[in-house]
Amino acid sequence: MDCGEFDNIHPLDKATVGTRIADIALRGVYGRADIEAESPRVTSVAPAEGGALDVTFTNARGLHWRGTTPDTMRTAAHESGARAAGESGFEIAGADGAYVDVGARILPGDGERVTVRVEASQIDSPTAARYAWKSWGPAPLFNGANLPALPYAGVVLGAVAVVPVVVTPRQPLFVMGSGSCCYG
Repeated sequence: MDCGEFDNIHPLDKATVGTRIADIALRGVYGRADIEAESPRVTSVAPAEGGALDVTFTNARGLHWRGTTPDTMRTAAHESGARAAGESGFEIAGADGAYVDVGARILPGDGERVTVRVEASQIDSPTAARYAWKSWGPAPLFNGANLPALPYAGVVLGAVAVVPVVVTPRQPLFVMGSGSCCYG
């Protein structure tokens, strides 16, 4: 997600991947609770006022924006607040099923679960939401341990429920077919 390269299936930054694999092993196999190894993951999406959606992440302590695409992340600093459409990584669709880039802002709060409000004035009743779903596009959300938020896509079913299209119980090391690789 954050250490790939646009035109290279074998990115040069192998240290980030190696460190994240080691952290997963240290935490999961050796029980090192002092090591953060979990990326932010969508746990729920609920309709909000004005046709917006509230996307709630777990493992999100210190959630912030950093860069936009992998080539801009190394120089970017922690940012809080809002991102414009096309820079947030979020898309929503209406009844026609056509996705549009939407703006997003991180709502106040710094617990284990943090909510991001996504909204687009051109969509009255969102029916689906997704994050980081482009082969090379914005995926700028990170937790306080600088682990990238996992990709997500789901459909809104009524007032509060979302059914995820992709469920990632553990952090994949490689995502085949999505155009993204090498995150952990």
